[in-house]
Amino acid sequence: MTIEKIILTVAKMGNNACPTCATDFEVRSLERALMRLSGVSKVKVDEVTGKVRIEYDIQKIDVSKIIERVEKLGYLIQNVLRGVS
Repeated sequence: MTIEKIILTVAKMGNNACPTCATDFEVRSLERALMRLSGVSKVKVDEVTGKVRIEYDIQKIDVSKIIERVEKLGYLIQNVLRGVS
């Protein structure tokens, strides 16, 4: 098992007033959806900054699949920071 940590900076599409703001429901939904992906072991969403910290096993899932899931949930990926501690 090889764990990698990434931070995605996301914005909710269609929320022009505060694109990084998310409700508690949206945060929980995003966390649950990502945790359902095989290989993802930890997800933490900061609704104020729009940062999503994810730990995943690179032998089980590729970061592109994680990004694809986030985008399908209605978020725009603004930045991907890989190899964070």
